[in-house]
Amino acid sequence: MKLFGTKETDTHKIYYFCGIKFKFAQWHSIGSVTSDYVFLERNLRENVKMRMNGWWDGYRKQCLNEYFREEIYAWNIVKEKFNHFFLRNINIPQVEFVLTTKCTLRCKNCSNFIPAIKDKYTMPLDEFKNNVDALAKGSNEIQTALLLGGEPLLNKDLPAMVSYIAKNRKFKTIYIVTNATLDFSEELLSAIKKYKDKVRVYISNYSINKELENRLKTKHIVEVLDQNGIGHYTFDDLKWHEMSPCKKLNMPYENVVQRFVTCQAKCVQIYNKHMHICPISTFCEIKKWFDFDENGQEYVCLDSKLSAKTLKKNFIKFYKRDYFQACDWCPKTTYREITPAEQLKEEEAYNG
Repeated sequence: MKLFGTKETDTHKIYYFCGIKFKFAQWHSIGSVTSDYVFLERNLRENVKMRMNGWWDGYRKQCLNEYFREEIYAWNIVKEKFNHFFLRNINIPQVEFVLTTKCTLRCKNCSNFIPAIKDKYTMPLDEFKNNVDALAKGSNEIQTALLLGGEPLLNKDLPAMVSYIAKNRKFKTIYIVTNATLDFSEELLSAIKKYKDKVRVYISNYSINKELENRLKTKHIVEVLDQNGIGHYTFDDLKWHEMSPCKKLNMPYENVVQRFVTCQAKCVQIYNKHMHICPISTFCEIKKWFDFDENGQEYVCLDSKLSAKTLKKNFIKFYKRDYFQACDWCPKTTYREITPAEQLKEEEAYNG
């Protein structure tokens, strides 16, 4: 045993004095200055916003003014930095599970590029469980999980998936994202009701699009959810913007990094046992537009058989990146406002 000296690990600095070991968590950056900034902006700050949005509604919002809210936000940022840099916690603010690429609609400017995917994919229950277990094992908290598609209600295992992810304590809030074209089965309603404190329904309200008037069941679905005491969100002012086609842009390194740093898509997406930085990256894998190198951390391979230490290390490597290859394929938004969920004609190809 050492009498005097020091030793450093990835997470701690150890001092030996007269044979006694003193262990201190050290302030340790996860990457370069750029990647630390990216992680803080895309992950830690977003996690605080997600957490605050969860409890700010209702009574507290009525009693506390906006100034106090900013003070609480600032304090939570400090707390989040401490959890990350000192305790080495990995807190993921939001993750999307692509349960299927099948959909009941064929929308122009679909943000997940669903109409452009020819070989449809549906996530099996076992694969979903593996993804949930791997995320939970390698991280300390997942603030929000979105179960989406396509249309997630087309996945017959959705009730079992809801039950499985909801009982995992590391997942704080779960949203089922639906386009309101399909009724909720009794089995699904029962699964949601059992965990209604953390499972909610997000309805993409396309009622402003008169073309879909006879296909949408928004009003009926809302009534059913209310009857069952299930929380839901329906946005009446939903806005869509036109997107340019997804193609290689060949931007300089500095521009790609800047694009990633300023990106508004602050969520990761799970597809085919891979955790991608965003839906664009997922789509690039589906289309095989470039070689995905797992060792290069373009994505994290989710394998629940790996140790918690290995998974955590892989997550940190993933978040250390200054940019991803998909950033150079990301379509530009024209900001020209368009009709939400405008449908492709039968013979019309998706512009993606």
